Amino acid sequence: MRVKMSRVVTTLKYREIEKVLRGLGEATSQRMELDLTHRFTFGTATTYVDMDGETVATTVGDGFQLFYSLHSVPSSSTTFRNIVANNPVFSRSGLEALESLFAQQMIDAAGNKIVVQPDTIISTDDPNTVNSIKEFLNSTASPTVSNSGVTNVYKAKYNHIILPYLATTNTGARDSTKEKYVMLAALSHTDALCEVSENPHMTSPSAGSNAEEFDNEDWKWKSTAAYGIEIVDPKWIALTKGDLSA
Repeated sequence: MRVKMSRVVTTLKYREIEKVLRGLGEATSQRMELDLTHRFTFGTATTYVDMDGETVATTVGDGFQLFYSLHSVPSSSTTFRNIVANNPVFSRSGLEALESLFAQQMIDAAGNKIVVQPDTIISTDDPNTVNSIKEFLNSTASPTVSNSGVTNVYKAKYNHIILPYLATTNTGARDSTKEKYVMLAALSHTDALCEVSENPHMTSPSAGSNAEEFDNEDWKWKSTAAYGIEIVDPKWIALTKGDLSA
C-alpha cells in the first residue's frame, strides 16, 4: 500500500512539474500579447510603466499619444483627432461618432482629406460590450427600434476583434476603468509594426551547465523572446473610452 501511495504521489509530482514547465513556455507568448495590447490600453498616454518597472514610450509619428484630439501633420497647421469627444459608451450614436472621425478628420501630410474605410471593431472582453456589438452586427432588423421592418445597416458591416488583455493594468490585472473601450479600425490601412527578432521559446538546462545551482543542484529553466513595437501613423484607428469623460 505504501508503494502504491508513493507511486501516486510521484506521478502527481511529475504531472505538476510538467504543468509548470508548460506554463513557463506559454508565459512569454502571453507577455508578448500583453505588451502588444497595452499599446492600445495606454494609448491615451505618451508613456506607461510596464510590470518590470520599465518606462515604455507610446508616442506615434507626430510625437503625441496614439489616441489624441490634436494630432499634427508635417506640412499643414490643420490638426485631426482620433478619439471621440466625451467618450460615449458603445451604441449606435457612439459607433457613428467613431465613423464620423474617419469621414471628417483623417487628412494627409498637406492637410487634405483622405478616405480611410474602417473595417473592424475592436473591444475588450466585457460581456455587455461584446454582446452589444454582436447584436449590432448580427441583427436582421435595427436593434435600436421596435419596428422589425427597419433594416439593420450595420449587419455584417464590420469584423469584431476581442482583446482579452485590453482592460488590464500594467501588471496584467483587471482594470474596470477600461472595460468599455471600443476602437474602430481600418486594418488594411494600419501602420503598426512588430518586429520579432527572437520567437518565444524555452531553454532547458543540462547537467554541469551554468543553469545548475552549485549549492543545491537546482536547475533553472528560461523562457525568452525579443521584439519591438511601434505605431507610426494613427489615422487608421479611433477610440471611445466609453466612460463619458471629456
